[in-house]
Parts: sequence; structure tokens; C-alpha cells
Amino acid sequence: MFDGLPSAFAEIRQAGVNLARIPRTPSPDLRAAVARVLAGPAADFDLQVDAGTFEARFAAALPPPALAADLAADMAAIARQFAAATGACGLRARFERIEGPGCKLFHVDYVECRLITTYAGAGTEYLADADVDRARLGRGSNRGIKRRGAAIARLAAYEIGLFKGEGWPGNRGGGIVHRSPPATRDDPRLVFVLDALCAH
Repeated sequence: MFDGLPSAFAEIRQAGVNLARIPRTPSPDLRAAVARVLAGPAADFDLQVDAGTFEARFAAALPPPALAADLAADMAAIARQFAAATGACGLRARFERIEGPGCKLFHVDYVECRLITTYAGAGTEYLADADVDRARLGRGSNRGIKRRGAAIARLAAYEIGLFKGEGWPGNRGGGIVHRSPPATRDDPRLVFVLDALCAH
């Protein structure tokens, strides 16, 4: 489904790196599986999963399993690489269909490392460190967080983003600043999120 991810995933372990972007070109089978899930009933899940159970757990959580096998396999492949890169003993895995405003405020995550990929709709938005006034975070508004003239960057659909949070050792005050773009019922987002548990 994708090539060369071990070294790309390992980039997030480098000091001074708080975001690793991994572009992907999905296979026709994966696109078809995503389209089937998008056209069906809600398939949201929130699971704690251990290495070795990824594919079975994701397949069981996506209704109907037979129509989403390629999506479950893709999620499992991503999870294996993420667990290896972070040294996690387990992962929290969330899959969500978003049809509303999402999280419109720029923020940092208080986790060690979070993986986000969007299977449908707009990808996660973020700001480069040089474009952020961190003193403005957490005030209930985006006002003043983005420095004048700075651009908001966005992950592409299917692209993987590894977001280093405030909980990564030595990264206090350096978590990547990001937010979720809005979605609608007619243009929803399908978002897959992994958090590393007991990493390193």
C-alpha cells in the first residue's frame, strides 16, 4: 500500500522535529473501501489496541467488515509503523466521521505523539513554529496566534502526519500547533487518529 515508511516515521524521533509529513498515493482498492464506508452508516470507533491485533480489531470495528477490509488493512499497516517508530506498547485508535465545525481553535496536544490521516475531506491544518505566538494559545480564540502574513498549512487527503505533542520528552513548549478544518454533512471528513501509549 505504501513504500519507505519506516525511515519517514522515524523522522519524528529527531530533536527539533515536531511534525513529520508522509505523502501517500492510495490504491484504487483503498479508495473504493473508503467510498463504501463514507456512503454507509457511521463507522466511528475509539479503541485501545495492542501490537498483533491491529488488523483484526479495525476490521471488526468497521461495518460491514467485508466491504472495508482494504481500509482496515491500511489502518493496521500505519499502526504497525507508528508503534515501531514511537516504541509504543499499545495505541489508542480513533476513527471519526466529522460533519461539523471540528476543533476550530489552534492548539497543541498534551500527548507524546499523535498520528492523523484524513481518508476523506480536508486534512488537518497547522502552523510552522516560526509563525506562532504561543503566548496566545489557550485563550478561547485564534486571535494573534498566527503571526501577521503567515500561511496556514494543511495535510492532503491520505497523507500521514505525525504530530509531536507537549508530552514528548524534552518537547514542553514545542508541540505542533494545529486545528481541524470545518466539515459539513455534504462534505464530511473521515479521520483516523492514533496516540502512542507507554511510548519509548
